[in-house]
Amino acid sequence: MQISSSGHQGRSIGVSTEYEAAWSSRSTDDDTVPCRFNLHFQTGEKYRAAFPVSALFRVASRSEVNQWLLESSPSFRTDRDLVLRYTTDLRRENGSRLRLEDIAEDARAAAMIAAVFLQNLRD
Repeated sequence: MQISSSGHQGRSIGVSTEYEAAWSSRSTDDDTVPCRFNLHFQTGEKYRAAFPVSALFRVASRSEVNQWLLESSPSFRTDRDLVLRYTTDLRRENGSRLRLEDIAEDARAAAMIAAVFLQNLRD
């Protein structure tokens, strides 16, 4: 998986300059961390496809996330819960917005997004 995020080492997946400029203008907030990666998503009963996406995650510390994951709740927290709580935006390379609720229904896609988010936690 190739990941690119501001302030972290990684290799970009090669987005166009026009898209890069549009994304940069959206990610000036210090409360978010922009990341680009290939997201694998279920496209049919037997098939998965990968496409480049850009995500904006809320800035969070490891202790904040651990506290949220471990606090009492009626059920266990899942990758889906983490994605819905900490992802503020998810877009395809062409700029079209993806519905987080739909993407997070795919457990593998939610796990991948959660993994990218967790790699970008502040200590």
